[in-house]
Amino acid sequence: MANAKTQEGRISGIKISRRGPSVTHLFFADDSLIFCKASCQEAHELTKILRSYEQASGQMINLDKSSAFFSKNVNQKSKEAVCSKLEGIQQVAQGKYLGLPMVVTRSKKQLFGYIKENIERRMQNWKSKLLSSAGKEILIKAVSMAIPTYTMSCFKLRCRLCKDICSLLSKFWWGEQDNKGKIHWVAWEKLTKEKKNGGLGFKDLQSFNRALLAKQIWRIIRNPNLLSSKVLKAKYFPNSCIQESKAPKNASWWNRPLIFKTFCKEDAHNILKIPISITGRYDNTFWTRNINGEYTVQCGYKMEMEKKEEVIRKEGEGVETSFNSVSQQVWKVLWSLNISYKVKMFIWKCLSDAVPVKELIWRRIKRGDPICSVCGEEVETLEHMLLKCSKVQDIWKLAPIHWDGIAYRADKFKDWWAGVSEARYRIQGKDHIGLTAYILWQIWKSRNNNVFNNKDRDPAAIINKACRAWGEFENATGKARHWRDGKIAVAQQQRDQEEEQPEHATGAGITLRIAVQWSKEDNIVGYGIVAYDGTQQELLAWGMKERAVDSQLQDLAEGVKLAQIKAAAEQGWRLINIGVPDKNLLQQIQQTKPLAERIVTVVQDIRELSSMFYKCSFYLDIGNTNDLSFQFSAQALSSHQDTEWVNPNLMC
Repeated sequence: MANAKTQEGRISGIKISRRGPSVTHLFFADDSLIFCKASCQEAHELTKILRSYEQASGQMINLDKSSAFFSKNVNQKSKEAVCSKLEGIQQVAQGKYLGLPMVVTRSKKQLFGYIKENIERRMQNWKSKLLSSAGKEILIKAVSMAIPTYTMSCFKLRCRLCKDICSLLSKFWWGEQDNKGKIHWVAWEKLTKEKKNGGLGFKDLQSFNRALLAKQIWRIIRNPNLLSSKVLKAKYFPNSCIQESKAPKNASWWNRPLIFKTFCKEDAHNILKIPISITGRYDNTFWTRNINGEYTVQCGYKMEMEKKEEVIRKEGEGVETSFNSVSQQVWKVLWSLNISYKVKMFIWKCLSDAVPVKELIWRRIKRGDPICSVCGEEVETLEHMLLKCSKVQDIWKLAPIHWDGIAYRADKFKDWWAGVSEARYRIQGKDHIGLTAYILWQIWKSRNNNVFNNKDRDPAAIINKACRAWGEFENATGKARHWRDGKIAVAQQQRDQEEEQPEHATGAGITLRIAVQWSKEDNIVGYGIVAYDGTQQELLAWGMKERAVDSQLQDLAEGVKLAQIKAAAEQGWRLINIGVPDKNLLQQIQQTKPLAERIVTVVQDIRELSSMFYKCSFYLDIGNTNDLSFQFSAQALSSHQDTEWVNPNLMC
C-alpha cells in the first residue's frame, strides 16, 4: 500500500541523492522504518495506511514503542503538528534501527562508543577468576567478538576504538588480581594469528572490519538491482560503477590479422592470450581465492591477515621471535593432540614464552628472586623448571617414556618440544606426546605448590597423577575418538577409490582422450583428440593447432573445451566422458579447488558447454606417448591445417 501511495504522490519517501530512488519503508522482522515528508497531509496518509494494515491483519500498532524522528531543519511547531496527526507518537532526537544509530554524526568516537561500553559491561559481569582458559576463549570469540560485527559490516570503525576494544579483550584474557591487570606475556597481534601459526585465532578487529565492508562492495557488484545498490550508486558513483565489466555488443572478437596490423607484435600477442567466452557470457567479477568464485568475509579476513603478517615479517626481518622459531607443523601437532584443553594451553604458553617463571618475571618487571626455589641452585628459566632442575630430573627418571635422544636440545624448550613432536610418525607416537604434555603440566603444578604453599611432592606421585589424568581423559574421549577416526578412514577410502580412475573411462557413452604438445620455437600448441565408443573402439580423431599462451594450464583447458565442441557437433552423442590431462585442471572443473585467475573464463565455458549433453563427466587421464591422441597432437604441430580422421571400419 505504501508503494501505491507513493505512485499516487501522497507519500514522498526520502532520497539521499537527487537521482537516487525514493525509499518509503524498510522492513526487518517486526521492525519497520517508514519515511515521509514532515507535513500534516503525509502524516494523515501514513495513519490511514497503518489503520488499513490493522484491519487487514488483525494486528495492532503499539504506539508506545513507536517514535517519530525529524530532520534538524523542521521547526518545533511542525513537529508537534505532525506528531498530532500520528495520534500522539512521541518524537526522539536520536534513535537506532537494528542496533545502529539512524543518524551518523562527525564524531565517530561518540557515535560508536556504545560498542566498547557494551563489551566492558559484559566483561564486568563475567567472573574471570572462575573461568578456565578455554572458557575465556569461547566468551571472547562467541560473545565479545560478535558484539561489534553488525556495526563493522556497515561502518569503518576508528583505529583507536578497535585498539581500545582489543585492549579490553587482552586484559580479560590475561586476567587480573587485586583489581590490577596481570602481565600480558604475549602481544595481542600474535594472539590473532591462526592456531596453526602459533596464535589462538582471535580476530584482528581492523582487518575483520575491512573484510566485512568488502562484503558490501561485493554485494553491490554482484547484485546491482538491490535497493541498497541503487541508492549507493546514485549517491556515490552515478555515472560509473565500482568495477566496469560488461563489454558492449559491438566489441571486437579479436580478428587476428587486424590485431597484428593495429598493434605492435608484443601487444598483439598479449591481447590474443586473453580467453574469450564462446557461450555468450558477459565479463564477470570472480573471487579467485574461493572455490565457487564468491567473496566471503572469511577469505577476505584471511587475505588481510596475510598482508599484515607479510608487512610485519619484512619489518622484523632477521629478528627471531618465539613465534617464527616454532614451525607450523609443531603447532598443528599440538592442537591435534587428544589431551585436555588446559594442558594444550599450557604447552602453547611454554612455546610462546608466556609461562611466568622467575627469570622471566625478573626480566620483565625486576621483581622477586630469579633463583629456583625447588633446588636453590640455578636461575629458574622455563628449561630449568621443566627439564634441567635436579629435582625435575628425578621425576623424568620415573616416567614411563624417555626422550634421551633429544636431551641435547634441553637448553631451548622450543627445540626440545619440536623433537618430541617428531614422534608423531611412530606407533603410538601421539599418545607418547600427550602423556609427556601431562607430565610437564604436573611438574608446573608441583612447582607452584612448592612456591606458594611450601609443599613438596614425591616424584612418583607426580608421575602417577600425570598418568592417571592422561588415562582418564583418554577413556572419556576414546569412544568418540575411535568413532571419528573410523568415519574419517571410511571417507578417505571412498576418496581414494574415486581418485583411482582407470586409464580409459568405461561404460555407456563416448570417451574423449586428449593429448597436448608444445613447440616453443614456433610458440604453438598441438591438440590431439580421439573419441572412443563404449567398447573402447576408436571412432573419430582430430589434430589441431593453436597459438600458445604463457600458461600451460590455460592451453590444457582450451583442449578440453575443443573436445566438447567437437563432441557437440556430432549427432547422437548425449553421454560423454572426457579425460582431463591434468589433476589441477580437473579439480578446478569439478569445483573442488579455487579457480586460477588466468583460466576462469575457459573453465566457465567448459561448465556451460557441459549442459549441452545429457551427461558430461570428467576423469583424470594423463595419457601416454603410444596413444593415438598423442600421435595426432604431434602431427598437428607440423601440419599446416587441422586434420580429421574417421575409422574406416565404421564406413562399411
